[in-house]
Amino acid sequence: MKKISKKIKITKPAIKKITNLKNKNKTKNLRIFIKGGGCNGFQYQFHLDEKINNDDILIKKKNILLIIDVISINI
Repeated sequence: MKKISKKIKITKPAIKKITNLKNKNKTKNLRIFIKGGGCNGFQYQFHLDEKINNDDILIKKKNILLIIDVISINI
């Protein structure tokens, strides 16, 4: 797991929602990533993912694990 210098704040309602999703999909974690949006710039995307890549950043808060790729965390 790589260290990051940016702080990521996860609100209590977000933790509750992610926990509910995680309870329905036990083997998956929430992945946050950036997708190019053309003229509108970058867009944040979210999906449940089982795969964790070697260079992914893992952030553990309460009972949830967030997965963010290196490129997305640095934008």
